[in-house]
Amino acid sequence: LQTTSAQLTSGFLDLMRVTHSRAGDILELGATSFQVVEECSGIASIGALSVAAVFYVSLFRNPPLQAALLITVAPAIGLLANAVRVVWLTLGDPSEAREPHALQGLVVIAIGALALGVIDRLLGRIPLLQAETPGRATGRRRRTKGFPPRRVLFLCALFTALGIAITV
Repeated sequence: LQTTSAQLTSGFLDLMRVTHSRAGDILELGATSFQVVEECSGIASIGALSVAAVFYVSLFRNPPLQAALLITVAPAIGLLANAVRVVWLTLGDPSEAREPHALQGLVVIAIGALALGVIDRLLGRIPLLQAETPGRATGRRRRTKGFPPRRVLFLCALFTALGIAITV
């Protein structure tokens, strides 16, 4: 997972046209070397977004196929979100890398959670995925104006879990 995170980070740096080299899990930018250590491998991001996806689909009662796809894509979102975090760390000041680390984790997980919501919306537009759950009333999901209370509950639970995870 460390090497995969380093590969993704290297790809993002290539897209940004940042001169660097990569050997395994080590990225070199000029005279500075960064190793993607076990803690930055992405396992925490993958786990947090996978759990968030399971909570999300159970809270919003997504149709089964749509729910399965959202849960399946969550680890990939976690890995990509982690790569963004590693890019952020490698482009920052190495002497200050520890200070914003927790904040970066929160921001990246929040972006990942938003990505889950966007993907859910896009999947919701595919008619094939909208097969009804057995025993569930037919019809479309009821939409309400404004910010639905379930979404508020989801975001509160997500940020509470993230706050606990970062302080432990």
